[in-house]
Amino acid sequence: MGDMERLLAENRRVDVYGIYFAFNSDRIRRESEPILNEIADMLRRNPDWTLSIAGHTDNIKVILRFQHAPD
Repeated sequence: MGDMERLLAENRRVDVYGIYFAFNSDRIRRESEPILNEIADMLRRNPDWTLSIAGHTDNIKVILRFQHAPD
């Protein structure tokens, strides 16, 4: 279990950084792949978790909020 997954399991939410968009575009840049792959792997391991995404393509910060069913 990675840090993001552990924090999510404890707090039921986590802010994620490292997702970048092409300038003035909605296209996700290639250097975002490692964090996106980590998120995809985590969701495969936890299929009952849901994902909400908030962000702006004209801003650096993108916030991903995860939730999962209570134990």
